[in-house]
Amino acid sequence: MATRFLSDLFILILLNLIIKPFWVFGIDRTVQNTVGTEVYGSYFALFNLSLLFNIVLEMGVNQFNNRAIAQNNEKLKSYLPNLLSLKVLLSILYTIILIIVAIILGYNGGQLHILILLIVNQIIISYLLFVRSNISGLQQFRIDSFLSITDKLCMILICAVLLWFAPFKNHFNITWFVWAQIFGNGIALAIAFSIIKKLAGSLKWQTNFFAIKNLLYKALPYALLGFLMTIYFRIDGLMLERLLGDNGASQNGIYAAGFRLLDAVIMIAFLFASILMPLFSKLLAEKEKVADLLNFSGRLLVCISVIAALSIWPFAQQIMDLLYTDSDAQYGNILKILMFTFIPVSIVYVYGTLLAANGSMRLLNWVAFIAVILNVSLNFIFIAKWQAIGAAYATLITQLLVAFIYIVIAHKIIDNEINWKEVFLMSLFFACSLIAAIIANSIQQNWFAYFCVLVAFMLVLSFLFNILKVNEFKKWAGIKQST
Repeated sequence: MATRFLSDLFILILLNLIIKPFWVFGIDRTVQNTVGTEVYGSYFALFNLSLLFNIVLEMGVNQFNNRAIAQNNEKLKSYLPNLLSLKVLLSILYTIILIIVAIILGYNGGQLHILILLIVNQIIISYLLFVRSNISGLQQFRIDSFLSITDKLCMILICAVLLWFAPFKNHFNITWFVWAQIFGNGIALAIAFSIIKKLAGSLKWQTNFFAIKNLLYKALPYALLGFLMTIYFRIDGLMLERLLGDNGASQNGIYAAGFRLLDAVIMIAFLFASILMPLFSKLLAEKEKVADLLNFSGRLLVCISVIAALSIWPFAQQIMDLLYTDSDAQYGNILKILMFTFIPVSIVYVYGTLLAANGSMRLLNWVAFIAVILNVSLNFIFIAKWQAIGAAYATLITQLLVAFIYIVIAHKIIDNEINWKEVFLMSLFFACSLIAAIIANSIQQNWFAYFCVLVAFMLVLSFLFNILKVNEFKKWAGIKQST
C-alpha cells in the first residue's frame, strides 16, 4: 500500500496542475478583472460566509466517513444510504441558518440573491465531497484523481463560453459566475454518484434513524474541527468587508487577489492530505508504523512550500501586475505575506491529517479553538490599522502557531523523536534559499527568467542538503534498487 503513495500522488497532482491553475488564473482571475475589484470583493465576502457555516452542512461527515471506510471497506453498504439521508436534513438546516445570519448581518437584495445561489452550490459541493470520501476510502485514488478535476473542467468550459464568446461576454456578471459553478459541480456529482453505485454493488436504500443518530454523534468532533478551522482561515474576508465600511468591499477584493494565489498553491497540500488520510488511517488500524510515511511526506511538502513561497516572494509585484488590471503596491505586499503562509499551512495539512486519522479530535479542536481566538483578535487589531495587509499578517501568525503545536503533539502521540539533524538541514536549506530570494528581490529586468533560475537553484539545494532523497523516492515509488 505504501509503495503506491508516490505514484498516486503524482497522478493526482499532475491532473490538478493541468486543470486547476487554468481555473484560478484563466477564469477566476478574469472574472475579477471583468466585474471589478469592488463587486468581486462583495462576492468574496458572501462566499466566505457560505463556508463559515459549513459545520451545519458537513457535520464532520466526510472526514469521519473517509477514515471509517479506509479502516473497514464493509462499512460502505450501511454508511452510504444513512449518511446521504443525514446530509439531506443538514442541507435544509444549513440553508435556514445561513439566510437568517445574512439578514442579521445586513445583507439584502442582490447580495442575498447571490448568497442563496452560493448556498445551493455549497450543498452540491458537500454531496460531491461526501461521495468522493467513499471512493478514496476504498483506496481508489486514481478514480478520485479524475473526479477531483471534473467539476473544475466543467466550470472552465461553461465560463469560457460566457467570458469570451458573443453575445455573452458583453453582459457577463457575477451571478452568471455562480450559476456556472452550480452546473459544473452538479455534473461532477452525477458522475461521482454513478461511480460509487458501481463500486458499492447492491445497496439497501433505507433510512435507519437510530444509525443516523449514532453516526452523527461520531462525526461531531470532525464537524467542530472543520468549523473552527474554517473560521480562522476564512473569517478575514468577511471581517474586512464588514469592519471597513464603504472601503470594505474594495479592500476585500484586493485581499482576494492575493488569497487566490495562496488557495492555488494550497491545492497541493490538500491533495497530499486527501491521499494521506486513508493511508494513515489504514496503517494505524493495522498497528503499523506511520513514522516513515510522515517524515517523507512532511519533508516533501514543506520543501515544495518553501520553494513556492521564496520563489514568488521576490517577484510578487510583477506577478500581480501581470494578473490584475488595477494592481498597485498593496497587491504585491499582500501576496508576499500570504505566500509565506503556505509553509506552515503545509505542515498543518500533513500533521493535522495524521492526528485526525489517529482520532485525536479533542486535541485538534482545542488547538483550533485557540487559533480562532488568536485570529479573530489579530484581525480586529490589524485590519483597523493596516486594512487588507493586516488580515494577511493575522493569517500568517495564526498558521505558524498551529503548525508548531501540531508538530509537537504529533511526535509525542506516535512516539517519534524529532530528528534534529533534519531540522538543522531544513533550517539551513531555508536560510540559503531566503538569501537567494533576497538577492533576486533586487532584480527588476527579465524577472521570469530569474524566477525560473531561483526555482532550479532551490531544487538543487534541496537535494544537496538531503531534504529530498533519491533513495526515498525509489522506495515510495516501489522501485527496487539494484544491488
